[in-house]
Amino acid sequence: MKPLQLLCLLVIFCVQPQLAGAGTWNNVTLKTTGGWTYEDVTVEYSSRGQVAKIVRADGSHKTVTRSNIRLITDSRGKDITRLVLSQEDDPAASADTLESPVSAPFEQDEPPPRPVTAAGSADQTARGKPILKDPLIFGNRFRFSIAGGIGYGTSAGDWFEGLTSGVAFHLAGRVVVGDNVYLGLSYRYQDLGLESQFQQIDGVNLEVNLGETFVLIGWISQPTKPSTPFVFSEAGIGAVNHRFKGTLEGTSASASTNEVELGLYWGAGLLFPISKGVGVQFDGNMRLTGSGDSNTSSSGFLFGISGGLVLMLGQ
Repeated sequence: MKPLQLLCLLVIFCVQPQLAGAGTWNNVTLKTTGGWTYEDVTVEYSSRGQVAKIVRADGSHKTVTRSNIRLITDSRGKDITRLVLSQEDDPAASADTLESPVSAPFEQDEPPPRPVTAAGSADQTARGKPILKDPLIFGNRFRFSIAGGIGYGTSAGDWFEGLTSGVAFHLAGRVVVGDNVYLGLSYRYQDLGLESQFQQIDGVNLEVNLGETFVLIGWISQPTKPSTPFVFSEAGIGAVNHRFKGTLEGTSASASTNEVELGLYWGAGLLFPISKGVGVQFDGNMRLTGSGDSNTSSSGFLFGISGGLVLMLGQ
């Protein structure tokens, strides 16, 4: 190969970003119209599907549509958006559909929320729009969560005859196992009041509470913007420990009994992110429990609402 030809090849290699394969670009930064910045990632673009797959070094990935791509730059900060989006994997694809990759549709999008840095200022793009650096993670933006809070529940059904309602406290841990699927474990302490005729029987004050443990499987939405709340729905199966305690009036003498029964759970709610790692959750739930044998059976429902804080981890 002649020296001039070799020099030309070296220049082309230095000027162009690292291209791992047809439609695959390494060590690039991609910015979305929703305000997220994905740094030092691999982008696999498909002109046929008009989608880009963003892949991190650890293998985690996210798919975004062409219309949600705002800017792609190489490791030196050069704008290669048009170059990436003009890669065709379908020979029949029309070149007309690949024009103006950062034109009017991007300008018409709502500007993303303004993030404040430690110095009290916001990072700016070349167009003067604020961006959010370092999104929580791909997919649902967190891998683990710990939630705790307080709520209120009321009872219905023959199993809870004579019981009313009371305050509840809950604690739950969840781990995301897919883009929209998670597993979890929850515990809830539910206090229940008694109807007036049962509050005291023969000088004995009665108390009733439940300890509920459930294994959960749930679905959670994948918001496209950092400030959009997560929507979730979950179901579970577990054990409900019915605790009954009687205290003799005027004394400290007491007696208690426990009864553990199968329980079913369903809940749904909203998780509002208020910072990178903290959110506020509000939900409603329904639990079913009861007891029975071959001759008699009874069941009851608990309906509750709750709210609390959520720590979002594994970012």
